[in-house]
Amino acid sequence: MRRILFPVLGALVALVLAGCTITIDPVIPPNAVKVTANENPTAPVHSDSLVAGSAEVFEITVPQTVQNGYDVVYVEVDADIELELRAANYASVLMSSNSADFFGRYSTGLAAVSADLDPQGITSMVNCRGSCVIFQPTATTYYARVKNDSGVGLSYDLYVYGDDLQDDTEPNGSLVSAATFDVLTTASGAIETIGDRDLWLVDGFGTVQLDTAAGNPVDLEATVLNASGVVVDGPHGPGAQFDVFDGEYVRVESASDFAAASAKSVYYLGAP
Repeated sequence: MRRILFPVLGALVALVLAGCTITIDPVIPPNAVKVTANENPTAPVHSDSLVAGSAEVFEITVPQTVQNGYDVVYVEVDADIELELRAANYASVLMSSNSADFFGRYSTGLAAVSADLDPQGITSMVNCRGSCVIFQPTATTYYARVKNDSGVGLSYDLYVYGDDLQDDTEPNGSLVSAATFDVLTTASGAIETIGDRDLWLVDGFGTVQLDTAAGNPVDLEATVLNASGVVVDGPHGPGAQFDVFDGEYVRVESASDFAAASAKSVYYLGAP
């Protein structure tokens, strides 16, 4: 009887386990340093040293005064090292960066690209001191992970602060909110946040060109839409010339889902 009983018990245990859902919660590092976003871009919220290959985790609180008083929040270090912005559950990497040049969605920003950039003027040019991400907060708590992948020990400052978008045409990401672009003049904008799409309503007709900062780390492109928002031409990369007609729209965005501070993500639409 025992030889029959054991398989039966095993089958019952298997059935019980099959009906269970096992959830493993992400482990938030217990030694995460607590910091609070402030309103001063020049005041670090934390200063420390990291030996080569080591990392530090921060629990970021974004108070309502910062959420309500500014367009975005910058998380920035003054060195070109790995930086991740993570959700409140710590498991999800929202954005990442490995240099002052740009940041990307999820972990795509860790593949840093070296670029010789020539900042030009929008309204006010902002450049990151090192790796940084810029985001529009929808929650009070975030995590940031900084890793020293430079190969040598270093000291760094961490900045977390509220600021306004430097592109003063924002928000213009829909047909309703599109800014007007007169083809006889030059329009300028910047892709400062992940997923940012700028739409320009064409006034007049002619040939225009998309120009960007030298090196173009944000991989910008321009697409022409008709009055209903349907694509009729493009996308066109920097330097390409294309025709536009009155009532059409020009959409400018990152082909790689990257973004950067305005000094790196600035672009211009105008006559060749």
